[in-house]
Amino acid sequence: SVATHKVAWRSASWVSSSAGLPDFPIRALVLSELNLLAGSIGCVHLSTNFGGSWTPSTAGLVNGPVSAFATIGNDLYAGKSSGAIVHSTDRGASWTEVYSAWALADLVSLVASGSTLYAGLNIQSRGKIFTSRDSGVTWSEIDSGFPTSSLRCLAVNGAWLNGVCGDRFGPLPDARHHCRVG
Repeated sequence: SVATHKVAWRSASWVSSSAGLPDFPIRALVLSELNLLAGSIGCVHLSTNFGGSWTPSTAGLVNGPVSAFATIGNDLYAGKSSGAIVHSTDRGASWTEVYSAWALADLVSLVASGSTLYAGLNIQSRGKIFTSRDSGVTWSEIDSGFPTSSLRCLAVNGAWLNGVCGDRFGPLPDARHHCRVG
């Protein structure tokens, strides 16, 4: 059985929170205002009570696992492992596909800095990083100098975009890389 767990601020114990979640792995979580969203196979699940209960949020979603989330202001973006990007302007109640040209890619990470989105994908086992400055409608590759191994995750910290890459089945990533963004 799949469950998310929550912990109260400054609490030492975790509480199971799976009422309404499917029996599929949760691949991504995001907090948007007071809504918590969980990405799994085929849909997004939404909690409006800090993970106490969950309901499907599938309006506009095409089948396929949701593997990453990013937020820009009140807008939510979900990356699907199929390579598509979907967008929500109503805190996850409904979704619109904005990009789907990465059909043979495995989208593993989606982050935002200011109004810029960054997507990390594995295409034929090689990590690729793309950026969008127009709400996910168009994307440009920016991974010059990135290692040839697969990408695990991206994070942005101020002016730096950080990527972890390596054999996805290995115990630890084989490299950590960063570049200046903005």
